[in-house]
Amino acid sequence: MMGPQACGKGTQGRMLSAALGIPLVTNGELLRNLSDTHPYKKLISSQMNKGELVDQKFVAQIIKDRISKPDCANGYILDGWMRKDIDLDYFYPPLDYVILITLPREESLKRISGRRVCDLDGKTVNILTQDPEEFEYCDGHLSQRPDDNENAVNRRLDIFYTDTMHVINQFKAKNKVIEVSGLGTPEEVFSRIEEQLVKKGVPLQ
Repeated sequence: MMGPQACGKGTQGRMLSAALGIPLVTNGELLRNLSDTHPYKKLISSQMNKGELVDQKFVAQIIKDRISKPDCANGYILDGWMRKDIDLDYFYPPLDYVILITLPREESLKRISGRRVCDLDGKTVNILTQDPEEFEYCDGHLSQRPDDNENAVNRRLDIFYTDTMHVINQFKAKNKVIEVSGLGTPEEVFSRIEEQLVKKGVPLQ
């Protein structure tokens, strides 16, 4: 799963995970969920909060550890990797397709300003674009991610439109990219992804 910040990669990844019956592996969540006793926890948290990319060698090892688990034996969906060419030197996933969700930069900034995350179940909602009646409430507290501040977001978007797009263009040249618009409801976006995967012969549940 690839695309600019707030394009809906996480939401679409979860929907696709359910449809394909394979796990979603999100490096951002893996890093944020590191134990407080982990030797690099403080350094990683600081880098992420500033919008900086965490050392590729370290992230690659965490991803490799995760996909070695039995639930990934039949495949997995990867979200948050291959942001720079050098990432592929540390871990080049044996991918079938790259799903690229496009979104105008101004829409990314708008969505991020309203993005809130539940501290219990990790679900993301948007207080600007979603009807509160649609939220699935639990006993958790909604808060803004520390790395969703304006400076950090613009830094991450700059990285995407320069470094990450260069990586994506390499996969486009290999006819590996499925590109869909991220505008509209999550269901509308997923319908576009589903349509393209069916055309490729990918079986969905």
